[in-house]
Amino acid sequence: MPKIPTYISQGKITTETASVGSVPRISPGENIFRATKPVTDFLTKEYIKEKKLEADNKAYKILSDMYIDQKDKNGNTIVKGLFTIQSETKKMETQQMLLQYTIKM
Repeated sequence: MPKIPTYISQGKITTETASVGSVPRISPGENIFRATKPVTDFLTKEYIKEKKLEADNKAYKILSDMYIDQKDKNGNTIVKGLFTIQSETKKMETQQMLLQYTIKM
């Protein structure tokens, strides 16, 4: 049968305690500020990023709404979009060119 190894430990109990004088004295206000500064900096930067993204999204929505016709509940066009205005302008230019061509002949 195998033998189980045994170990003998030697320790020494002391009556010495940690010294209070070796701990640096820091005011609680400075300690809290230093401890939370990286977190507050991160939160501030993320908040700014979020607000910029929201503003960009609103701007893109406003710009994209300019390109399509705005209609009421019945489907009637209230405000023409830029695509409609552009196509109408091209039609008018083409009609004017044809009219000028026929007048010259």
